Amino acid sequence: MLEKLLKVMKEEKIEHFITAAHPNLVYLTGYTGSNGLFYISEHKRIFITDFRYKEQSKEEVKNDIEIIISSAGKTLLETLFEHEKTLTTGTVGIETHRLSADFYLSLEKRIKHIKPVKIVEKLRMVKTPDEVEKIKKAIEITESVFHEIIPLLREGVKEREIASEIIYRMRKKGAEKESFAPIVAFGKNTAKPHAKPGNDTLKKGDFITMDFGCFFKGYASDFTRTVVLGKASQEQKKIYSTVKQAQEIVFNKAHAGMKGIEIDALARNYITKEGFDSEKYFGHSLGHGVGIEIHEMPYFAIKWQEPIPENSTVTVEPGIYIPDIGGVRIEDIVLVKNDHVIKLNKETNNLIEL
Repeated sequence: MLEKLLKVMKEEKIEHFITAAHPNLVYLTGYTGSNGLFYISEHKRIFITDFRYKEQSKEEVKNDIEIIISSAGKTLLETLFEHEKTLTTGTVGIETHRLSADFYLSLEKRIKHIKPVKIVEKLRMVKTPDEVEKIKKAIEITESVFHEIIPLLREGVKEREIASEIIYRMRKKGAEKESFAPIVAFGKNTAKPHAKPGNDTLKKGDFITMDFGCFFKGYASDFTRTVVLGKASQEQKKIYSTVKQAQEIVFNKAHAGMKGIEIDALARNYITKEGFDSEKYFGHSLGHGVGIEIHEMPYFAIKWQEPIPENSTVTVEPGIYIPDIGGVRIEDIVLVKNDHVIKLNKETNNLIEL
């Protein structure tokens, strides 16, 4: 990881790089605590934290990185300046969307050349086989919980109750934590892509959307299924089949080298062609990267005009949301290869009628 980072730094003409963002600290150093700073140059690798994480950093920080414990009353950045005098020369790379204004202003007082970059995030897009295996394990836990939740979906149960069961069962199966607060929606609430589970009760004929995931050894899963309690109506079947086919088109046609906007269009154009105006009924992007963070680069999205790299892991989650009727979303994670994608999920995307 660090050699790749140094190579990119050289290409970007950056002599020094600093990160304090938790996901990037995990990726570059192995440290999982809540307070840390990593500095790297061609000749030095320094990790700084405070007394609370002294023992933890000894256990976790890898790659022959020097560990420094900051004195009480001093910021991590102040400690870095004390130990690395060359920082004031050359260009210092910092993260564009991670560091606080206070951090930037503190740097600006001492450093002439600061270059905001996203070099670590770009490195993180390409997953190693070990990273993929951790994501697959997180998916396995998630899908196992889905199977346990299905029998609980009976008339009268509340959205909030199902959400609580999802959290409990993921933890019981070895998840470190949830990827995000589970989304559970019944009936008309399924037309809200990010509905919050409430006290609404399940009724016959309702769409049920469940969107949840977990972390396993630092890597996330993200999974959505929409099912129906009872027999689906013709309208529900039409909506569902359109979303499913849009997802299948992406599975069959997407590959590395395509731009994110092009892959997004595969699903979006089909949904519109089937009579569901995507501007009205499919208002979010098709997918996002998944790894150390639940949302990370790259994206299958209109805004992503760059080629998708091989071995990135990205969600494919088309949806249709119709107010006062309900909505459908189906979500799986794919591993992007040079001429195809590999679906990492094993769960069927066929309509389930309970």
